Amino acid sequence: MPQNKTTQYKNIGNAIKLIRVSKGFTQEYMANKLGYSDRGAYAKIERGENVTLDILLLIEICDMLGCNLVHLMLVAEINIFQDPIISYTQFKKLLEGYE
Repeated sequence: MPQNKTTQYKNIGNAIKLIRVSKGFTQEYMANKLGYSDRGAYAKIERGENVTLDILLLIEICDMLGCNLVHLMLVAEINIFQDPIISYTQFKKLLEGYE
């Protein structure tokens, strides 16, 4: 069953948060690098409340996080954030086994 847009934005936001935390970055750091005046606007992205996500913003976020858009979307799709034991680093190692 296809997900609605709200769920998709929330999944993408959760994936961004998971990768950000695994890199040790704060929301403040991300907000500053993206040019936001405070972390509140950036926090909306992670909560899935920013419904104006465009591909360029996602690519910029991925560049900052050292991942690519495909990895971000895979993390969002498989909902690994429901299992806090799996980190983004562990996820990347799993993917490397399939290359």
